Amino acid sequence: MNESDKRQLLEKRIIAVEESLMHVERLVKQLNEVACSIQDRLDGHDRTLAHLVEVAGQLEASQDKKRTLEDDRPPHY
Repeated sequence: MNESDKRQLLEKRIIAVEESLMHVERLVKQLNEVACSIQDRLDGHDRTLAHLVEVAGQLEASQDKKRTLEDDRPPHY
């Protein structure tokens, strides 16, 4: 194998590596977009859950008496 053949082989290998790198960079960008989207959704769910916990606490505090087993008895008893 002469120098010209070695140079061409090396150039082909470099091109193949560059193409692979471009593919990996595109995939990383797509994965980052998906991760950001999921994080945004989780943040929204966290806000909703915090609000529901607050509302549940307010409802519990507004009850004058504590519930007993008598309160949970079906009406046909």
